[in-house]
Amino acid sequence: MKAKYPDASISLTGHSLGGGLAQYVATRQDLSAMTYSAPSVTNLLDDASLAKVNEGYYNKKVVNIVQPNDSVGAGGLFEYDRHVGSTYYKGQDFDSANAM
Repeated sequence: MKAKYPDASISLTGHSLGGGLAQYVATRQDLSAMTYSAPSVTNLLDDASLAKVNEGYYNKKVVNIVQPNDSVGAGGLFEYDRHVGSTYYKGQDFDSANAM
């Protein structure tokens, strides 16, 4: 698409698994993305892509909205170290939302 439409602005969006795919493709194709309750995909990235994530390269390109008590978006048994880009928790933080 980028080759066929070089002047087009392409962005990705996704929820849950689709959000994880959006994060991953955003790092592979240098695109913007908006995700909802997506899992982190940082463990799937190569070293160069992970370095860009950790340096904050995607912080303004990829935005993740997470409901803290959603096990997919916030991490099933423990909170993810990070998502690709910026992550915003809706409501409480992970620990407060999952306190027993």
